[in-house]
Amino acid sequence: MTKNIIVETPSRLHFTLIDLNGESGRIDGGIGAAIASPPYKIKVGISNRNDFSPDVKTIIELMRKGVRIKNKYKIEIINSIPEHSGLGSKTQLSLAVAVAVSKLEGYSYTPRELARIVHRGGTSGIGLAAFEHGGFILDAGHSVKEKKDFLPSHYSNTSPPPVIFRQELPKDWYFVLMTLKINNRIYGKTEKEIFQKFCPIPKKEVEKLSRLILMKTIPAILEKDIELFGESLTEIQGIGFKRIENKCQKWDIKDVYRFLDKEGVFGRGLSSFGPTIYAITKGKKNAIELSDNIADYCKDVKIDGSVTYSNARNTGARIYDS
Repeated sequence: MTKNIIVETPSRLHFTLIDLNGESGRIDGGIGAAIASPPYKIKVGISNRNDFSPDVKTIIELMRKGVRIKNKYKIEIINSIPEHSGLGSKTQLSLAVAVAVSKLEGYSYTPRELARIVHRGGTSGIGLAAFEHGGFILDAGHSVKEKKDFLPSHYSNTSPPPVIFRQELPKDWYFVLMTLKINNRIYGKTEKEIFQKFCPIPKKEVEKLSRLILMKTIPAILEKDIELFGESLTEIQGIGFKRIENKCQKWDIKDVYRFLDKEGVFGRGLSSFGPTIYAITKGKKNAIELSDNIADYCKDVKIDGSVTYSNARNTGARIYDS
């Protein structure tokens, strides 16, 4: 019997939630993409005693409520995604732990089934779909019959939403990531309060956003038009709930956007509630050059943050025996 399993996940960029109005009979919905770096990489092994971090303990406790667990585990974090950064760390860690423990216990639960057990996917389905398949993802949100309130995933235990479109992104499309090191990140109770304060979003904004995604973002991916793709994501920053996510930032996000626009990027935006901003360029050489320019800008304006780059990841998590 296998004693150790390694799981390596993608990160995800969450471009926007779509319908936080609800008149259509559905809420949430969203678009996003899996990226190769930074990944979560964990090693999970059966042990004679439990040995894992407090974050993992919470996930294990949710697993125990959902399935019968016989064994004790040592869980080692080899590489991590920065938490509360807009890169989907909580979902990737939760699914990585859940899948590994499930396999070591002899179960055959799917990631989608496990997501419900560990309370992920209650708002956005992008993180789950990134874990499953990678690529660019559009999910259909939730029926108001199942989910009646506007809530972030942490406070919602509804079923993960169905994926209605998934497409690989070109390997030479790169996302340069700028993640600020700030204390007042938006998550938990603060995030919940923002949903309650600003929802429902006006119907006209949802309609405008839906048209933009259907007639610009998705065709740009199918036609491999990076200019149109980036342009659509930049435009999204001022519409619907993404406009609210940008508005609620406690730092000079508009100044950063102005700098990126001067750099001539194809597009830019805020992933989820941030504080990660992404900028889109083509080719690894340009990604490296843009990363250096952003790092210099951060020093000049005294912004404390990290700058990395990654192309898309068109496959899901890697799960293998050790």
